[in-house]
Amino acid sequence: MVNYLEDLEVLDEEHDPSKVQWSEKVPDGTYQARLDIARVGRAKTSDRLQTHFGFEITHGDHQGRSVDKYQGMEKIENLDYLTKDIWTMLGERISFKWKDIEKIYEKILDTIVEIRCVTDKESTIQNIWIQKKITKLNGKEKPLADHSGHEDIPF
Repeated sequence: MVNYLEDLEVLDEEHDPSKVQWSEKVPDGTYQARLDIARVGRAKTSDRLQTHFGFEITHGDHQGRSVDKYQGMEKIENLDYLTKDIWTMLGERISFKWKDIEKIYEKILDTIVEIRCVTDKESTIQNIWIQKKITKLNGKEKPLADHSGHEDIPF
C-alpha cells in the first residue's frame, strides 16, 4: 500500500481550501449547458411548488460549473413560462398533463441548450433564460446521450 499521508500534510501546509474565493453565480452571459437535473419539489423556505432545472456548463472558461434555475409553479403565468422552457428543451411543442411532468423531465435530461444568465441589479438574483436547444456542435450533429443504464464514472 502506498502511503501518501505525508504528501497530503505538505499540501495542508501550502494550501487552505477555506481561503479559495468562489462565487456561486457564474458571470452574466450566454453559455452552452447540459441539463443535469429536472425535478419537481417544494421550496425549502416558502413551501411553494416549483421545478428545479440544474445545468452544467459544457464549454468555455466556466466549463463544469453548475447553474440552477428554479421556476415557481403556483401561478398560470409561471406555468406558461415553464411550458415554453420545456418546449424549447424538447425541440417541439407537445401537449401534456402536469401530473405527468416527471416523465417529460426524463426525456429532456442531458439536453444541450444555450442559457443566458442575467443578474437583476436591484435584488442581485440571477435569472436564467433558456434560449434554445442545441442540436449541432461545431457544425456537426450532436451525439445522442447514452442512456444504457451505465453510470458515469468521474475518474
